Order: sequence, then C-alpha cells, then structure tokens
Amino acid sequence: MAGDTVRNRRKALGNGAVAAAGLLIVMFAVYASHQPTALTLFGVGNLLNNTIVLALAATGLTFAILCGEFDLSGPGVIAIANVVVATTSAGSLGAAGSFGLVLLIGLVVGGLNGILVAYLGLQSLAVTLGSLIACQGVALLILPAPGGQVVDSIAYGITGNIMSVPVPALLLALTIVFWLLLRQSRMGLAIYAVGTDQAAAGLSGLNIRTTRLFAFVLAGLFYAIAGFVFSAEIGSGDPRISDSFLLFMFAAVAIGG
Repeated sequence: MAGDTVRNRRKALGNGAVAAAGLLIVMFAVYASHQPTALTLFGVGNLLNNTIVLALAATGLTFAILCGEFDLSGPGVIAIANVVVATTSAGSLGAAGSFGLVLLIGLVVGGLNGILVAYLGLQSLAVTLGSLIACQGVALLILPAPGGQVVDSIAYGITGNIMSVPVPALLLALTIVFWLLLRQSRMGLAIYAVGTDQAAAGLSGLNIRTTRLFAFVLAGLFYAIAGFVFSAEIGSGDPRISDSFLLFMFAAVAIGG
C-alpha cells in the first residue's frame, strides 16, 4: 500500500515536471523572440548565470518539502556562504578552503534543523525560521556592510566556460543527474514515502527520523552551494543580498510540481 502511494506520488510529480518543462520552453521561446542573442552561446550562458542560483536553492528546498516539512533557512545559509567566501577566499583559505568551509556551514545548519525536527519533534516552520534569523545575524556579524572580495579563480571558474560549455550548464546537468539517481536510491524512495504517508512508511520499516534528517542535510548542502555560486556571480559579499530569495524559492518549487 505504501509502495503504491509513493509510486502514485512520484508519477504525479513527474507529470508536474513535464508540465513545468513545457511552460519553461514556452517562456524561453517568448524570451528568444524578443532577445536576438538568446540562442547564442553568450545568451544561453548569461541566462544560466541568472538562474542557476535559484535552481540550486529550490532543489534544496524540494528535499524538505518532499519529506513533508518546511525549510525557511535557505536565504540565511546563502547569506553566510556569500560573506564567508567574500572574506576568506582571497586570503589564506583560498578557493578550495572557502568552498569546504561553506559546505561545512550548510552541513551544520541542515543537520541542526534535522535533529531539532526529526529527533526532538519540533515544528519545522519554527525551527527553520529561527535558523534563518540566526544565519542572517551571523552573516551581519561577519560582514556588517557590503564588501569583501571573491577571488578571481572562483568568479571566473563559476561564470566561465569549460570546453565552450558554460559552467552553470554543467552545474545544472550535475544537479539533474544527482536528482535522477537519488530518486532511484533507497534513501530517495524513503523521502517520498515519508512525505506521502509517514505512518505507512514507519510500518514498512523505514527509519523516519534518519530520512527527515537526511532531507534537511541535503537541503543545507544545496543552499551552501547556491551561496558559493552566487558569490562567484556578484564578486563580493553582502549580508542582505539573499533577503528576497525565499518567495522565489517556494515559487520555483511550486512551478516545478
């Protein structure tokens, strides 16, 4: 019974994804008809640069939503990631060190959210709202005003091309591949099952707490990566730069089905 419910939900989500893809094609066709450079390599690269951050952040939020939870912490993690990259990448940590630190931040925030929700039974809306406020406060402590500098290797590496292919396109492709692989994995099926019917998932032997924790950790990691990419695009730090992201993230998840 639980397996049938999960399959039905995945089918419905798949239909929603097809509809979203169709809408995206129509919107791009309208955009291309008004923008002569839309179909050029430069135009495609510029469009991807403008959308990849939201795509990554919305992917992270999707994990929490699929598990039947809310996650409002995304813009906060993005803000911390941005100011950390802007204040450390040009120093001793370098590009690799700042990226590792950003991933650690995403892991910690997502892990704390997951522990408080899955193991302590707190409401995800309240927990992640608190995480959002805390992260934004920490970002302001690290960098009270816009400033800092993102090292060129990050800025050019993320916004440039690899063998004539825009790096954002590669990031988007990797995200899609990861998503498809996760959907077929045991943990991916568990996320769908827990979000569809938590009681049935528990009766079928799934570890509900671990699954919910995993969903929040994945969300935190994707928010962190989104913040890292965003830093490369703007080239500096701003603790308030992601304040308007939350509405767009939920809108992207809703449109995506």
